[in-house]
Amino acid sequence: MSISGSIVKKIVNAFIDAFPTREKLVIMLRYQLNITESDVPDSSNYNITVFQLVDDFDSKGKIMVILLVN
Repeated sequence: MSISGSIVKKIVNAFIDAFPTREKLVIMLRYQLNITESDVPDSSNYNITVFQLVDDFDSKGKIMVILLVN
């Protein structure tokens, strides 16, 4: 079951606020989830990068994994 678009938007905005650059996001993902940089979407628009990452976790049923990162 996927989450609603409004929830996706809130998650994306929270990640952009917490990790304002792709580099900071990549570091967090590597440290906390062992996700390598090559597995992180790379778009010229950072908002799209974060959206694609959240959407990918949601589509795989793993949205809670990314939400529980501390």
